[in-house]
Amino acid sequence: MPPVIFQVAGYKNSGKTTWLKAMINYASQLERVVCIKHHGHKEPLAQDHGDTDSLQLYGSGAYAMSVTGAYETQIMIDRELSLPELIHWYSYLNPDLILIEGFKNENYPKVVLIKSEEDKGLLKLANIKFIIVWDPAIALNVDVPVFDINFWQDHMETIYNYIIEEERK
Repeated sequence: MPPVIFQVAGYKNSGKTTWLKAMINYASQLERVVCIKHHGHKEPLAQDHGDTDSLQLYGSGAYAMSVTGAYETQIMIDRELSLPELIHWYSYLNPDLILIEGFKNENYPKVVLIKSEEDKGLLKLANIKFIIVWDPAIALNVDVPVFDINFWQDHMETIYNYIIEEERK
């Protein structure tokens, strides 16, 4: 069975990473979860531990570098991969659920986080399955479930089941 793919979209500091961390924590107790994050900035990705052998080898000009051991693998590639390429690559790991932060214009099912009135433009995105709002007074006029940022975790099981069941139909 192919993995369920689900996105979280929102502007900076809207709670995307917080939502993902909570959902990964919950879902990973039940399934194999993969997470893909889009780095939507112009500056290069930060490299931790610049003095490691693997980063020194990668920095020497290797197009790709991997290091594996102690039950972990890290891979660095000298090019940006598209979302379809990342999903295809991760499919070899047989995940049950792929959660994506960013890539908001892709057509995968998604939750949208609305922090202020200015964020309502996100409601034009395709395939919104539910919304989390910071201010319940924001009038949304939508046909999908809306959760308050302060209480959505009370509905974690319902949200998780909705994501899984809807997308496995």
